[in-house]
Amino acid sequence: MFNKTIITIALLIAVSSIAAEDSYYQATVTVNDLYGSADVIAEQLQITDDVTLGDELFYLDKNANGTSFLLKGDMVTNGGQVDGRMSARVFQPAGLMFKLDTRAYDFLYDRTIETNYPMQLEPIPLDLTPTLRWSRWSLSAHGGSLFGGNLEFGYVNDRRKGSKAGYQSMAFSILDSRRDSGTFWTAYELTRGSLDLNGKFVLRNDDGWLISNDKTIDRTTWSGALGARYLLNDEMSLFGNGIIANNNSRAIATRSSDLESSTKSGTVGIAYQKEALTSTVSAGVTIIESSGYSLTQVSVTDLDRTKTTTKLNGTVRYTGVAKTRLSAKASFVKKDIDETIELLDELGGNVIESNVTSLEKTVSKVAFKASRKFGDVRAKASVNYSTEQADRVDEGDMFHYQPERKRDAMNARFCGKAKVFGISTKAGGEIVRQSIDLGETDTSFDANRAFMTLNKMHGSWLALNAHVSYGQEQYGIGDVVELSDSMNAISYDTTTLRFAPGATMITDWAILNGQVEFIQNRDSVENDYTRWFCSATRQWADNLNIIASYKRYEFDENRWDDFIVDQYSLSLHMMF
Repeated sequence: MFNKTIITIALLIAVSSIAAEDSYYQATVTVNDLYGSADVIAEQLQITDDVTLGDELFYLDKNANGTSFLLKGDMVTNGGQVDGRMSARVFQPAGLMFKLDTRAYDFLYDRTIETNYPMQLEPIPLDLTPTLRWSRWSLSAHGGSLFGGNLEFGYVNDRRKGSKAGYQSMAFSILDSRRDSGTFWTAYELTRGSLDLNGKFVLRNDDGWLISNDKTIDRTTWSGALGARYLLNDEMSLFGNGIIANNNSRAIATRSSDLESSTKSGTVGIAYQKEALTSTVSAGVTIIESSGYSLTQVSVTDLDRTKTTTKLNGTVRYTGVAKTRLSAKASFVKKDIDETIELLDELGGNVIESNVTSLEKTVSKVAFKASRKFGDVRAKASVNYSTEQADRVDEGDMFHYQPERKRDAMNARFCGKAKVFGISTKAGGEIVRQSIDLGETDTSFDANRAFMTLNKMHGSWLALNAHVSYGQEQYGIGDVVELSDSMNAISYDTTTLRFAPGATMITDWAILNGQVEFIQNRDSVENDYTRWFCSATRQWADNLNIIASYKRYEFDENRWDDFIVDQYSLSLHMMF
């Protein structure tokens, strides 16, 4: 961390001789007082150290010739590592931009302890909290001119290394892995009269291994896309796009495989716009063909799959009524999958088992949105409805799936803004209704949520705010003919209340902030989550502020995973 901070300060000193605008550097030291389950604190808050150091930089320089330079980043220690991001951008007067971005994070990856197996007793502690290190750097250029068009290109490198852990049923497992990914992309846009053309090409390669079983990963993917839009007149235009992609994945270990898939996709449509009315209609088809094998010491599994997706979409927007906006959207998607899997002997000559699958799935969606202003009141509402039907037929003894399922879902939201007695008020709610019919089992999910936000200014020295929300969720599984040991039949009925008041006070001595949040879950889930925050900002000089803050996270579920975290931070904020 100190090396990173020294480099950042060196950059700061180097560029500070140039006239900058609205730039700052902030260094922070935080003392963490941790109490309770260390694994859960690491999992939920990503905190393991008693003391963490952080810094943040924002530097903007605008030259008289129109060139701008932007440098920004933030870093913090975490689990003995340094997490953060740094990016630099150069803007040219002609619209050309160069961007360099680097980032690295250390994720504490023990996230399935509670969700998959909510034990009442504390699990066996790990010798080392599993971590997954993720880093990325990218370099790109945008807005370059080539043959009268705009050219963009870039390269992205991702690297992941570490371990994941979790409880599956009663078993605990750790998966160690490493993966490196390199992606090159380029895009081009060209306008000639009434015709707009755009294209993009992406080439990606992934390699790595799973350390636990010494399985290598080798995957190469490329895709090319071409789009066009032609203006027929001032009101109507035609558009279309096409995509061709290929994916070749190879793995070598005690179990080796070679899978290749190709994708062909195309969409055509028409758009209409006249005065306050805008509408579009489009249709598209995507075909994915996959084939390959998986080889073990005793058998060969051969795969042949074809997936066809057909899409129809339509949108309408209307703004012809004063202070009113209306829109509607509808879509229909049909997916057909034909799959053949054969289990062969080790020589690949005789079929031991086979399975032929035919799946037909349709998804229909309709959405409406409306907003209107009534004097000083702005009201918004939306309704979304979707239905999904899947029919599956399997011939063979290798797999057993639910043959039919149907899912219906409705989501309605509404919100209003107004100023009542000088208080800025925003209130709204949400209604969710969902049902899944699996033949022998019916599953339902119902939710009702409401919220209100209040903001009040008292002169120019005091601002008050408050947020309150209420939610009720119910999830249930109907009668089941027979439950196997591997099934996790869960039903719950939970009520959640959240209340968060806060205030900001400006005095001659300092700027004071305070916020507290109370979250209560009741009924089938019993827990309380409380968060406190307060800070004081003191201007020490014209370009230097000192910020002292306190945060408290308190989680109480009366189980082994209760915790309390107190954070005391001191920051120096320099403007230049």
